[in-house]
Amino acid sequence: MSRGLLQGPRGAISHFERSWDMDDQWLNAMSHAALALIHKHLGDEVAEKEHIQELQAIGGWDAVDKNWIDTIEGELNKLQASRGMEEE
Repeated sequence: MSRGLLQGPRGAISHFERSWDMDDQWLNAMSHAALALIHKHLGDEVAEKEHIQELQAIGGWDAVDKNWIDTIEGELNKLQASRGMEEE
């Protein structure tokens, strides 16, 4: 995400979609949280809701460290800010 890549084979979405672990549900929660936030950022409500539903099934947002959520949101905000600067 810090490289500005959200989509594509080397993007954040692809990375988090490959991060599932049947033994470590906390890792799945982190991935679903990140994917929900990324899809929200991109305006993809269907994918956002899908990942929120998956996240709810394994403990919801409370199962994810607040620092992780803050980090993802911070990176997305940086992308939004840099996109705004490019449009000026």
